[in-house]
Amino acid sequence: MGAAVGEELRERLGERSAHTRSMSTVRFRDVDIASALADLSEISSQIETAVVFDAAGKVLGSTGTDEMRSSRLARAALDLVAAAEHVRPGEGRGRALTQIEGSLREGSVFVVTGAERAIAATTTPEPTSGLVFYDLKTCLRSLVSEQTPSKPPEPTKPRRKSKKQDEADA
Repeated sequence: MGAAVGEELRERLGERSAHTRSMSTVRFRDVDIASALADLSEISSQIETAVVFDAAGKVLGSTGTDEMRSSRLARAALDLVAAAEHVRPGEGRGRALTQIEGSLREGSVFVVTGAERAIAATTTPEPTSGLVFYDLKTCLRSLVSEQTPSKPPEPTKPRRKSKKQDEADA
């Protein structure tokens, strides 16, 4: 990432507020966006701000209270993904970009994309990238069942008794 792109991202994201979060073990479950982001904030001490957005960049939920900053982060994340896909024309045809990290001295920007939603986050400097990606993917996955209507379970056929069960019943 060149200096101009880094400067542009820094301007779009605005001033960052320093947050500290406690580490605890939390298992994500199928939840609404606000709950998923609250869980993410609780377990990931390196993430400062996170935003869930749709393919058009509409913010669906955010850990921050500043709507303008959340919108800027979503827009910057979409631009970052578009720029990355533009850089690799011809490579991976039919394969969508699923994650990307942009690093600056002041911190990093992570983006994880899904079928209909994506999540972006800003972090402290020098984050543990694999852990941040894992936390973001887990958060995004916890929202999957919310967006897809659940089908009723298929009726099960009665199981046939084994010979041993038939003999025991006799």
